[in-house]
Formats: sequence, structure tokens, C-alpha cells
Amino acid sequence: MAFERILKQAENYDKKEGGNCVIQSLEKAVALYKGPFLDGDAVEPWAISYNERLRSKFLRAIEKLGTYLEEEDELNRAADCFQKAIDVDDMAEIFYQRLMICLKRLGRRTDALAVYQRCEKTLAAILGLEPTFETKAIKETLFDD
Repeated sequence: MAFERILKQAENYDKKEGGNCVIQSLEKAVALYKGPFLDGDAVEPWAISYNERLRSKFLRAIEKLGTYLEEEDELNRAADCFQKAIDVDDMAEIFYQRLMICLKRLGRRTDALAVYQRCEKTLAAILGLEPTFETKAIKETLFDD
């Protein structure tokens, strides 16, 4: 309940004040999320649904937080956010993409390439798919400049 309450608070700040208040609220909420509801023991439909809803809220919150941090040039903190998101959902390419961009901006191009390779392996192993055009395009820019 605290997780959801703080997320609601962040939404209210987002509409009124923005900036630091949103970042602080989102950081608090992200820190409260400890993984699956009932730690994977949930077999009842209501518990599965609640677990997915919390997970989805966490992923949206961490994407928003990472984006705010990127905009504030807090690239190490943003990269940490995107890595946490990948730890929760390793098939969401948006997090690999944002992490690769942060690492590139930090001058950590080989780390960014390793992120791409992890994305490529994960998608192939689990879904039998290749990364999207957007992800491949980010990889191609890693050694530009």
C-alpha cells in the first residue's frame, strides 16, 4: 500500500510542481518494491492479478524515474534505474535501449555493447526473436564520434 500511495503522490507532484519532488517520490517508491507479491507463492487469480499490477506500476515508475534522471544529467543513477528494470523484466527492450544510451553518454561504450549482447541473447533464448530495429540502431551508434 505504501508503494502505491507514494506513486500516487509522485503523480500529484508531476502535475503541480515536478522536478525534485517527483524524483524523490519515485525513488522512495522504487526502493519499496521488493519483487513479486507473496514472493511467487500466489496461485489465486486475484493474487496473480495484483502481482502483475504492482510489477507493471514498478516498471512504469522506474522508466519515468530513469527518464527524469537522464534529463537532469544524472546518468549513473539513470543507468542504475534501467538496470533494476531489466532485472525485473529482461524482455523489455526499452530498458536495454535507455541503459545503452546512458552508458554511451558516460563513455562506457564497451559496457553498452555488453548490454546489447545480453539483450540479443535473452530475446533469442526466451522468445526466439532478434532485437528491434531501434535497439540495433543504438548499437550501431556506440562507436560513432
